Amino acid sequence: MNTLLDKIMPSTVSLISCKKLFDGDPVEMNTTYKLMENLAHNDIKDMEYINLTQNCSSFRMMRRYITNPLDDVEESFPLAFSIVMYKDVYQAERLLRAIYRPQNIYCIHVDQKAVRGVKEAMKCIASCFENVFIASKLHSVRWGTLSVLDADLSCMAELLQNHKSWKYFINLTGQEFPLRTNYELVKILSVYDGANDIFGSTDRRWHTRWKYAGKPPYNIRPLKGSVHIVANRDFVDFLINNRIAQEFYKWTKKTKIPDETFFPTLNHNPQFGVKGQYNGKSDTFSNFYQSVLINKASE
Repeated sequence: MNTLLDKIMPSTVSLISCKKLFDGDPVEMNTTYKLMENLAHNDIKDMEYINLTQNCSSFRMMRRYITNPLDDVEESFPLAFSIVMYKDVYQAERLLRAIYRPQNIYCIHVDQKAVRGVKEAMKCIASCFENVFIASKLHSVRWGTLSVLDADLSCMAELLQNHKSWKYFINLTGQEFPLRTNYELVKILSVYDGANDIFGSTDRRWHTRWKYAGKPPYNIRPLKGSVHIVANRDFVDFLINNRIAQEFYKWTKKTKIPDETFFPTLNHNPQFGVKGQYNGKSDTFSNFYQSVLINKASE
């Protein structure tokens, strides 16, 4: 019989050579696929999380959270994350554990539609950390609607207001997982030197999304991109508090899939002089999310 400890610290990974996987070794990859097919998923259940977090010190130790900064480079470059989730507490908590560092700050947006067990479990997990919190304003998120954008904006507003030291914001969903360490993220973003990483495309096929929305305010040129962004603190402040961004937000309400218009458009209209905005050629795709995250939403 599997014990709770078996569920928390599985040892299957010791059978796999990570180096061979990264090298693309076909034999090792085939072996890994077979292990995954035969591996019983010993997920921690929602109620188990509620029980485990009654003793936060034990929970953090048992789940092997990194509770001290690993070096001065990371400690001096805190990051802010949002995690938008609605199901699978185990997956979301694994994501949090993988990206967790004590100098960072984490906002978790739990969908209003989530079942009670998910909400309670995530609340209990967040309560075990001073730098993890549940967004105070929760939305019922539906794909392709403004609610997708609103979930991130809720976290952004609280991260700005209540936490003063973070340098970059990264938004995630509960179904993703990192391929890079926090140290590697910090090194990459240090090279960015304040630049944002927000894809935007001017391809005419996307123009139907705002065909009936009327003229955008302030002569803004709309673009299509991704809701996933990496943005410096000044740009996030612009998105939340600037009148131009607020007026453009109202305009996006009349467009199709507004979450893929709001961030890319404001990043690719550099006439507003906000730190980090993109001044180069649009349609230049960034590999940031492909290189640092696995998107597990389709699994």
